[in-house]
Amino acid sequence: DLVLIDTAGRSQKNIVQVAELKALVEATGCETHLVVSASTKRSDMVDQLDRFRKVGVDRLIFSKLDETTTYGTLFGLAAERSTALSYLTTGQRVPEDIEVAEASRIAGLVLSGVPRRAAV
Repeated sequence: DLVLIDTAGRSQKNIVQVAELKALVEATGCETHLVVSASTKRSDMVDQLDRFRKVGVDRLIFSKLDETTTYGTLFGLAAERSTALSYLTTGQRVPEDIEVAEASRIAGLVLSGVPRRAAV
């Protein structure tokens, strides 16, 4: 079974909040996935990942694929920072709109730019 626990939104620039998350991760010993909105500009994605790495980020989840039209940054960030992608989300309904981040899916997004849209 997979259990995803969403913490309250934290700013990567708030040193106290990052320290609290680090303590939580160290206490639980669980695998940590950083959720990044696919519509976030690249420089902010890099900043978020680099600062949250101090917490112990194991993998990335890209959310809100339905809110962007460009996908190259997703693959680029993961490859550049040697961080595996675990899941993608394409809408607000979980678990319906969450999917495993498969290589063929990422390649299709990058090459065609056409996401599967969440049902309205």
